[in-house]
Amino acid sequence: MKLEIGFFPKYYYSKDPDAGGLFPFGMEETPSYVFSMHNFYLPKCNSNFVPSLMENIQAFPLYFCAQLSNFWKKEYEKQCQKSDVKFKYLYQEENRLITVAAVENMSQLKAIFPLYISMGSSNDLVMWSTNKDIYSVEERVWKGNELSYLL
Repeated sequence: MKLEIGFFPKYYYSKDPDAGGLFPFGMEETPSYVFSMHNFYLPKCNSNFVPSLMENIQAFPLYFCAQLSNFWKKEYEKQCQKSDVKFKYLYQEENRLITVAAVENMSQLKAIFPLYISMGSSNDLVMWSTNKDIYSVEERVWKGNELSYLL
């Protein structure tokens, strides 16, 4: 199995949204650590690796935030209901949904994580936090991309 894990130094991210930043969204508070896990795809990867890691570091509950298209909506809702994962939509528009799901134990994570891998592999954003729901959708003042004109 090939898996890439990257650690981001604190200067890579901020709680303030920045259109030109590595993370073009805001956070409620600055996290202690940010890691990127990528380059693992089903069926080549061991889908038990991340669940085992989360169990070993006592990360539960996990809060998954996903930005997904309507293509995934029915499968996502079905899988959440089937595995008893509570979820809510933070934002919905025509073909874009932002959802947060609370994964409370290993069996729930094993059931839903393959779907998150598939979503991430199709360029939908999937991220998670450990022990705390830090996700919200609201209007905020952004840094960058503001044009000023001198006349």
